[in-house]
Amino acid sequence: MAYPETNQYGIRTILSNYWTFLQNSTTIPVLDTSTTDLLSIFNGLFAICSTSWNIVAYTSGLLAWLSLNVVHFTAVTLIKPASFPVSLIRNVVSINVHTFLAAFATTSTTHSFMSSLSLAAALCLLFTAISYYKKFPLGGATTVFAILHWEPVYSIALVALGAFTPLRGFLEDRVNFYYQNPWHATFSALFAFKFVKIVVHFVAYNFCNASAETPEVRTVSSADVTVVIPSISTFDSGFVRCIKSVLANGPAKIIISTAGTDNLIAARRFINEFSEQNQLPISLIEAVASTSCSKRHQFIIGAIQAKTNIIAFCDDSSRWPSTFLNSILAEFEDPLVGLVGSVKRVIRDRGITVSQSFRNYLACIYLERHNFECTATYNIDGGVFVISGRTGLIRTSIVQNKKFQDSFLSETFMGRGPMNVDDDNFITRYMVNHGWKTVFHNRPEACIESALGVQGGWGKFAGQLLRWARTTWRSNLRSMLIDCVCWERHPWTSYAMGGVRWVAVFTDHLEVVEALVVFA
Repeated sequence: MAYPETNQYGIRTILSNYWTFLQNSTTIPVLDTSTTDLLSIFNGLFAICSTSWNIVAYTSGLLAWLSLNVVHFTAVTLIKPASFPVSLIRNVVSINVHTFLAAFATTSTTHSFMSSLSLAAALCLLFTAISYYKKFPLGGATTVFAILHWEPVYSIALVALGAFTPLRGFLEDRVNFYYQNPWHATFSALFAFKFVKIVVHFVAYNFCNASAETPEVRTVSSADVTVVIPSISTFDSGFVRCIKSVLANGPAKIIISTAGTDNLIAARRFINEFSEQNQLPISLIEAVASTSCSKRHQFIIGAIQAKTNIIAFCDDSSRWPSTFLNSILAEFEDPLVGLVGSVKRVIRDRGITVSQSFRNYLACIYLERHNFECTATYNIDGGVFVISGRTGLIRTSIVQNKKFQDSFLSETFMGRGPMNVDDDNFITRYMVNHGWKTVFHNRPEACIESALGVQGGWGKFAGQLLRWARTTWRSNLRSMLIDCVCWERHPWTSYAMGGVRWVAVFTDHLEVVEALVVFA
């Protein structure tokens, strides 16, 4: 079937002809009987009957694409934020780029490209409408939404449109171009590269479980744990909740490691008041201080005081369930395990404005993505790209080793240092490079909560994103290009968290931004 050139049909003529067709039809028209008319209308809406009006075609298509994003972000923020899949924001961004690649791969003209782009936007909007359909139970709607917005499903649906009669002629007429166009090869290669990872991680996350269960006979208990909390907090209500949640797990000791004399005095005053109010032994909680305000120095100063076999490091914004240590210590029954991290959730804080709620939601999905990626890679080959500094457990013998301390406190990147950030990435890499096992313990009994808050505005949030981006790239570059041990010990994790990320630089807007700000 020859596909009619759009610029031969004025929009008024097209609509008039189709209206006549509808009036003369005795039944509801189907796509098979009106392919030419429908395709002409579809392209005509954006071509506006003349090639000199290409700017209108571009504008119309881009507005449809922009509308897609506005609908998504508005829905996430205002309507049902709790019911959406945690990777939504990132997937929507990736979907947009995949849409452009797929449109370039299947079209050759401005008009048909904008038609494909707009059709993709309409398809995604349809998926959104399905997720809100009231007859779906909440869980069902979430499942449908998650499946239909999953990148491989979306990309397959977009490309599979060519199998339908309305677009079959369109694709057949351009089949030679389709296979010769370098955009098609680019799209296919990137799609296959990322598709493999997503499918494997989906299976590993949902159908595999490498986390150890609590044994009947235990050799490690909470009495073997000293908790180190590096903090320069004002010891407010949030800090109190953190301390109480840790105490509920029954550790041998809690060490608050602060910086400077003034903070040390304030910490000891807090400990005395807190211990008296809760009738605790005065020796259960201790305060120490480093001379510099650095989380790395504070952690080492606190860890030196530990007399137990296990050290737990904990942010002052984290909260543990009462079953945390009982569950996670099962991993240390293996003497080769040196570091253990756990699944985490951000406390949902909607604030008082839509902007605050949205920023907190972005923080929520960021940590949820970590849960998914870390669980999947650990279940596959025992690798974890990072154990979060919000909470983790490490053997005391490792931290109190002089070589570890020297390396930890003197790390540099491209000649700049010593570094005060990326402490959790350093510890994770150290385990890999020195033969220790790293475990990601994903069990509901060990799920910690973290409060990221909503204060500070977009400037503070942008600064946090910048720190996250720099941390990820610095650590990945060092692991994969300098240390290189990860390729031998955890090949899949190295591919998934390194190779895919580097390729994603060219396909995801967010990754491009990350790459640009690494050395800013």
